[in-house]
Amino acid sequence: MPPPSPLGSQLEHAFSLDPSYRVHDVGHAEYLLRYRTASGLAFAVGRTTKTAAKVWIPADERWREALVADGFDCVERDCASDGKGRIITLQAMPEFRGKRAYSVRVKTVDEALAVATKLR
Repeated sequence: MPPPSPLGSQLEHAFSLDPSYRVHDVGHAEYLLRYRTASGLAFAVGRTTKTAAKVWIPADERWREALVADGFDCVERDCASDGKGRIITLQAMPEFRGKRAYSVRVKTVDEALAVATKLR
């Protein structure tokens, strides 16, 4: 397993301190931190990035619009399989298995928390 990057470790620590988020039932994976919001919405965060992490959220236009309005790029992806570990690892989460999702690139803990806050 690759070690978490410094940003990945900071993200994991920040989410662990915020009671609005809990570890998803399937737990974390080597490439992804997997969470639920207090309302039960699933999302994931890359943990082995060097410069920017991807926050993965279900493809829902309401969240995309809110994030784009705040200046974030939302790239729609198919979680069925693209042969890359991070997408395949999303499939362990029923909310993403075989579905569409948005990836949102974040460079700081504050940006990741801002994205997750939109999911409440």
